[in-house]
Amino acid sequence: MKKTTTTWVKIGIVIGMYLAGFFLFDSLPDILPTHWNAAGVADGFMAKEKAILLFPSIALGMLILFYFIPKIDPFKKRYEQFERAWEILQITLLSLFAYFYAVSLYSALNPDVSPERYIIGGVGILFIILGNYMSKFKRNFFVGIKTPWTLSNEKVW
Repeated sequence: MKKTTTTWVKIGIVIGMYLAGFFLFDSLPDILPTHWNAAGVADGFMAKEKAILLFPSIALGMLILFYFIPKIDPFKKRYEQFERAWEILQITLLSLFAYFYAVSLYSALNPDVSPERYIIGGVGILFIILGNYMSKFKRNFFVGIKTPWTLSNEKVW
């Protein structure tokens, strides 16, 4: 994947989240569920005006953070060695967040639907993708197991 292509994909995911919220604004109830407990019962709520901006704004913050992480990492040159895995990780995390946002909007529109199985499925897919790509990451300060031993020794990493 080209870096410019993946950049546009990531920007598209965030813009798509904002657009979904704005297009569904009139259909959504005034109060939206924003958190569910382990039993799948909504236990956190927010006004519609704030809720439709919350997830996309956090995703935008993630996108900005993803841009700066390689620049502030002491092992910044290493990112070139695992650039494809890094790009896939970013797209995966943004996509998962967009998926959670879609599930949140869907459950707001259909209060009788419990989102827990959708959330569990999304997390399962995240683990599958992470499991396939984590071995490709080289030593860095932001992705992987970051203990003093792993950061100080390439063999331990």
